[in-house]
Amino acid sequence: MPRFDGREWNEIRKISIELDIVPNAAGSAIFKFGETWALAIVDGPKPGKMSAGFEEGLLRVRYDMLPFSVPERKKPGQGRREIELSEIIQRALKPAIFLDELHGSIIDVYVQILNADAGTRTAGINAASLALALAGIPMKDLVIAVAVGKVGERIVIDLNKEEEDYDSEKLKNDPEKSKFIEYYGEGKATDIPVAILPSERKFTIIQLDGEIERENLKKALNLALEKSIEIREIMKKAILNKYESLKLPRI
Repeated sequence: MPRFDGREWNEIRKISIELDIVPNAAGSAIFKFGETWALAIVDGPKPGKMSAGFEEGLLRVRYDMLPFSVPERKKPGQGRREIELSEIIQRALKPAIFLDELHGSIIDVYVQILNADAGTRTAGINAASLALALAGIPMKDLVIAVAVGKVGERIVIDLNKEEEDYDSEKLKNDPEKSKFIEYYGEGKATDIPVAILPSERKFTIIQLDGEIERENLKKALNLALEKSIEIREIMKKAILNKYESLKLPRI
């Protein structure tokens, strides 16, 4: 029996990418993990008001969710969670950027969640990474983000909303979903969003919501590293295909 949405334990959701969709931005991208859609827009690099005082460039991130990105309408504007995730995305991206080459410059990254089905921060990081590359920001590598975790007793990659909310005790009272207990096992879910620099096999963020044994944590992080290479190749191919299409025809 497969997962709620039919995937295998080590299978990521379908990825879709759209590049440079905001013509007036330095770089922009939409990254989709299944039904989680994130738009990122980059403004910069641009001179800061106190540029002489900056020893390196300044990266700023603003994360937000559109009011109808979730089933129950979200109040417009940033709340505490959005401010926290803005900081997390900034931390995930910063190690990849050669900010020391951007003295006195500011890079603003705006991340908007268009539709949410879990993994909004990871989709947002991937969209932002693409947008930064398209804006010509000097980077060591694309930053790749994905959620991994333990649902019940099973390690899985790229959790969806049903898996994030998994609770075997509650499912026992649901005739349609109780059959999934056989696949996932007893217990609740532990969600572990991570961001990775694949070329260095380095984690730029690791977050953990829930409980997990040390051995299972190692398995989960190794799975994330393995899948980050797969996601990077998809993102890299999307960028290469874009620039391939811009080549002038031979005369």
